[in-house]
Formats: sequence, C-alpha cells, structure tokens
Amino acid sequence: MGRSWYDPRNELTRSIARPIFCHNEKSRQSLLASPRVLQQEIDLSVVKRWLKRCSSNHGVACRSTGNPVDGLKVINCRNLTVEKARPSIPYAALSYVWGGVESAQVCTPSDDAVPLPEDLPKTIRDAITVCNGVHTPYLWVDSLCIDQGNSKEITDQINQMSSIYKGARFTIVAATGKDSNAGLPGVNDSKRSTQPVANVGKLQLISTMRPPIYAIPESIWASRGWTLQEAVLSHRRLVFTDDQLYFEC
Repeated sequence: MGRSWYDPRNELTRSIARPIFCHNEKSRQSLLASPRVLQQEIDLSVVKRWLKRCSSNHGVACRSTGNPVDGLKVINCRNLTVEKARPSIPYAALSYVWGGVESAQVCTPSDDAVPLPEDLPKTIRDAITVCNGVHTPYLWVDSLCIDQGNSKEITDQINQMSSIYKGARFTIVAATGKDSNAGLPGVNDSKRSTQPVANVGKLQLISTMRPPIYAIPESIWASRGWTLQEAVLSHRRLVFTDDQLYFEC
C-alpha cells in the first residue's frame, strides 16, 4: 500500500502539511480541546503552569537528582553576576550551539561575584529573561560558569557534567539558529514564525505549527554530539524552535 499524502513519514508532509481547525466562538467553548493562537511573544505564565503541574503530579523521574557539584558556579539572573552556587539552589541549565560567535567569558579567580560582560550573546540574554519570568533565579551556562582560561577547572566541570544537567530544575534548549546569537524565538526581540490564522465570516481557521518531532531533529543543535548528552541527562526540557515552545519532562 502506498503512503498517504498525510503520512508523517512522507517528505511532503514534513515540509508543508499541517492540520487545520475550523470553528466559531460558540463551538470553541464546547470543544474538549481547542487550538491556541500563538502570539509573537512567549507567554511565560504558561511555562510556570507546566513546571508547577510537573512538580505537583509527577514522580521521581522528573525531579532533579544530580549529585552535588564541586566548584559549581551559576549566573544570578537578577544581579547579572556569576557567583559560587550555594547548596540546593534552584537553577536552570542552557543547551545551545556556540557557532562561530566569540563566546563571552568570565574569569572568576575568587569566591566573589563577578559582573557579566555587557556583550552577551543573544541566546544567553534571552535565557536569563526566561529564568526571571518563571521564578528560577539562577542559570548555568558553560561558557560563563566555567573559567575558559583555567584548564583544571574545565576538566573538573566536564567530569561533573552529568550531575550539572541532572541537578537543573529544567534545561532550556535552543533548537534554533546556527550560533549563540540566534536567540530564543518569542523572547525579548527574538521573533518566531507567524501562525497561519484566517477569519472567514464567523468562522476562524487555525493551522497548527510545524511539529517538534521534525523541527527539533533537523536543527543544528540536534547535530552536535554533546547536546545529545545534555538532552538525555535533563529531567525537564524547555525546547525553543523557530515556530513554538515545546515542554518535555
């Protein structure tokens, strides 16, 4: 039997086909489930609900389980400094592609908090905004929380990478763009694709966006070896694609 034109294995489906929902306001109120029109900016209150629902209803598999990390440093998203992490603080981790962008770095020779550079890559700036918006005050980013000029510290932290990602409250995955200046679509001034919506008389036609099952594996992020480790080790993943935001726990 030949494949249907809407078979998800079909290359045509992967590139253009989308389910389209048609309803009026009265029928929408009676539907068990109704598609949501995505705005250009991410609604971080929705992310907070996802995290709260996961924490309240899910078991050990979704909880941070990493061993304490010796020498762990994190970004204080409110003070915009890099500082030594206190035990059991809630932090998010960032998984992204550096690309050809010269990474901002912080040298932390002491236990004092060190201000972040002003020229932060866009993806890191957007990740800080996300953390502040969902009440997670700390963020771990490899290029800033590991002294890139200290070979001993690099080796020590790489050897504890599994505990860093397992210990994160969630991991922000930038599955979009080719470098660290791509940003997180829908955050700050980083734009995401516009959802096709049309009003015909009293009816509204809403098309879904490109399924994450295709968008994520085809991203540059997914082609990197270390990002597979980061995705597997993380208990919760907040994945940004060009079209939408995807939460997995």
